[in-house]
Amino acid sequence: PDATEPRSLNNIYLTGSEIDELFQIFFQQYAPFLPILNPETTPNVYYTQSPFLFWSIVGIASRTYSKNPTLLTALARNINEMALLSIVSGSSAWHCIQGLLLVLTWPFPKDATMADVTFPLSGMLLHIAMQNGLHIPMSSHEFFKRKRLPAPSEAEMIRRSELWAHCVIVYQRTCVIKGQPPRSLVNLELDGDLKHSLFQRISPSLVLELKCEDLKTRCSTAVLELGVRNISSEQERSLDILLRAYDDQAVDLEVQAFSAYDRFATSMCRLSIQIFHLFRNPSSFSSGCLATLTTAACDTISSIHSLGQSMAGYATSPIQMNYALLLASSALLRVLKGPQWATMDVEKAKASYFTAINLAKQMSVYNFDIAAKTVMVLSQLWNSTKAFRKADGSEYLALRIRSRLVVSPVIDTVWWWREEFDPQFYST
Repeated sequence: PDATEPRSLNNIYLTGSEIDELFQIFFQQYAPFLPILNPETTPNVYYTQSPFLFWSIVGIASRTYSKNPTLLTALARNINEMALLSIVSGSSAWHCIQGLLLVLTWPFPKDATMADVTFPLSGMLLHIAMQNGLHIPMSSHEFFKRKRLPAPSEAEMIRRSELWAHCVIVYQRTCVIKGQPPRSLVNLELDGDLKHSLFQRISPSLVLELKCEDLKTRCSTAVLELGVRNISSEQERSLDILLRAYDDQAVDLEVQAFSAYDRFATSMCRLSIQIFHLFRNPSSFSSGCLATLTTAACDTISSIHSLGQSMAGYATSPIQMNYALLLASSALLRVLKGPQWATMDVEKAKASYFTAINLAKQMSVYNFDIAAKTVMVLSQLWNSTKAFRKADGSEYLALRIRSRLVVSPVIDTVWWWREEFDPQFYST
């Protein structure tokens, strides 16, 4: 094959051999989490198909490229801008979708002057996919204006079904991480039979992940409809029934988990449902609901630890692992800072909390990324005598942030941290 050509992006120059090394790192360390690209395709071809996709691969691999540790932050702003402009870049929608999936799974650092683009990009990803008919794989040819295409072959429908499944998973996950209500699979597919045929065409592991994300989405929507900003005792009873029903479905999914990643996906799914117990009035917290939440949080941290055994290192972790660690440890911190229930295994919860801090240290790839912030916030709040306390020192267990769904307890934790350790944040 032809030698890999050198490339440059805004005064950042890479030789052909550096690009080869970065592509090798990407396909060995990162691609297993998102197997949507062909490792046989050369870097030259990827660049010809889509400069955005090419630089996304290079940028993600640079997270663990020890030969040039400056590369990630040097490329980040340009790649974030390319992602936003990819819809008008002239590259095919297919490659645009692949690039967006990558940058949403391993988000790039943003500088202080740039807004967080992940939530807008997730909507763009979904709409580009639908504009190109991915949500109806057997009729995708009906969405092309320029030329009449034949109906797709079975192989093409499998390829499209897999990409659509990844789009839904990444879109829903991004919305949940940002505390926004996503659309469920039922809302995205016009025909009930489509979901069945989608599940038949994609791998069992991908089906399981899709079901987990969709269950979190449907649970979030149901909680939103119930209303939890100011919760009455009647709403609380309804919330109990609702969470039990969704948790039963999550338990059914746990049985289908075979790989370490499957177990991570299902444990995270259960945690994302159990976390809504924190929306109750603290007076109605029972040892039962908090013990179940604690177990779900410990299981999630344990599943991340297990998953890491087969990874090149935690620095390659996709966003869902970073976020799961933050959600689980926020739940444990809140429980451990509150009254200790006899039914709770406090020592196990404490050990899991410290494991989460150690894992986050290994996940961090640049200053002030999610993992680095997680370490700082969790460490300082653990030793704080003011966090989750009123001015008189009595416990303050109620959630103050109540409109951000699953991520509300995380944002609430960050608010407690800012008030004590970063008070000037609110004055800037």
